[in-house]
Amino acid sequence: SIPLVPPKSGSTISLKDCLDQFAAGEQLDEHNAWYCSNCKKHVCALKLITLWNTPDILVLHLKRFTFEKCPEVDGRILRRKIEDTVNFPIDRLDMTEYVLGPVDPNAPPIYKLFGVSEHSG
Repeated sequence: SIPLVPPKSGSTISLKDCLDQFAAGEQLDEHNAWYCSNCKKHVCALKLITLWNTPDILVLHLKRFTFEKCPEVDGRILRRKIEDTVNFPIDRLDMTEYVLGPVDPNAPPIYKLFGVSEHSG
């Protein structure tokens, strides 16, 4: 799922900001360390999810909930639904900056919005 970033101003979030955060990576801590087969140690690596290419039809799934540990309730995990509005382009979602592989200039990874599915309940 693509994470939602807190809105910079107002009550809306841009899809580009969400994609930027998704592509930025996550620094792993000692509780989630990655095992390096070269040095034979667990290391706090930078975890990245990148795209080599993109499909003809792109489906994006946005994160719907946040999970927080609540010390007041015996450290239980509390779930909160994200209600923020996400602005997204209708005609030109350009994914070029997120693609690491070669991009065909005759078929760039530019998408037109076809549909939105909003789940509630």
